[in-house]
Amino acid sequence: MNQRSILWLTGLVILLITFVPATVLALVGWNYGTFGGNIITKIHPASYLAMALSGFLMVFSWNEKDLSGGRVRFVPLPILTYMLCILAILAFLTLFHGGGSIAFMLDSLLLPGFIIILLQHLTVQQKSTLFRIMIALFLVNVSVGIAESLIGKRLIPFTIQGIE
Repeated sequence: MNQRSILWLTGLVILLITFVPATVLALVGWNYGTFGGNIITKIHPASYLAMALSGFLMVFSWNEKDLSGGRVRFVPLPILTYMLCILAILAFLTLFHGGGSIAFMLDSLLLPGFIIILLQHLTVQQKSTLFRIMIALFLVNVSVGIAESLIGKRLIPFTIQGIE
């Protein structure tokens, strides 16, 4: 997989997790923010994409040379330790308290580690470009929020358990 593909897919992960909230997922039938239901729908689609892409890169690019110094790419030890600790907590909670907190652990605690793994495969220039795009998107998001506040109407309805 080339770096341009990794850049676009990493950007897509960040775009999805940032700009596709539970309310939008509910509108398309993905019961992400509701009680009960299938565990598969309790995990954000961006997390699935990040996990799959990170796993693919860890398996198939372990022997690729780093563009900057000819080093072999590995997951940094602090990130690996962090992710293994979160996975251990996830296993403990699943075994002793059921699977209710799995989605939270994956979306909130493991996803940043997966994104860091994805960013490792990008050059400094690509990371800088991705950062600038993210800032622009955040500004658009804030502008929409301010506009919604000023006009007193939501563009995307806010629902809790299907009630607006």
